[in-house]
Amino acid sequence: MITTVACAAAGLTVFATPVSAQAIATPDKLSDAQMDELYCVYDRLSDDNNARVVVAHTVTGSDEYAQEAAKIEAAAKAACVATYKWSSEQAGVAASLGVWGLVADTMEDELLNRSLREETIDRIFEIAGAIAQADVDKLVKEHGDSAEEVIIARLKTKLVEGGLPKDDETLSLALMLLESSSNETNAAYEWVEKKLY
Repeated sequence: MITTVACAAAGLTVFATPVSAQAIATPDKLSDAQMDELYCVYDRLSDDNNARVVVAHTVTGSDEYAQEAAKIEAAAKAACVATYKWSSEQAGVAASLGVWGLVADTMEDELLNRSLREETIDRIFEIAGAIAQADVDKLVKEHGDSAEEVIIARLKTKLVEGGLPKDDETLSLALMLLESSSNETNAAYEWVEKKLY
């Protein structure tokens, strides 16, 4: 079970705009074959029963998991490089997407194990998406270094109002789900922006 300590509150990346939100080509416009390539590392990690170590290392940063996590990630990446003849940049972006995608899946599973319904999990993204970037920018200007704490506190309040239980661990899981999904999306946009396909 991922603990509250493991799921430290997500930072402002929850509200980050994809690196190429205005790009003409977007990840959803990729062909099936191109999507298979982009998600190669993710698919290999998802099929590896030991890949939870990668998740544990990503969300905790603990040295305890570092060596094994690096080995598992490297094996998945190497297999994809052999298949697609990737450059180091392609491998790095695809690995980032794969790891964060796996973290997002794990956070969602944890929330489902806490008896949250699929529609409640969907609402997490709707609530975060409804917070305007202008409001985030205003809070950053007003609160400076403490803005992140203020924003996360407000997001937690809105999540509870939206139907999530008022439970620190559940809210931490929801925040990590948002952060990991945001990072996964940004990796996909980077892949498209840099024409790595």
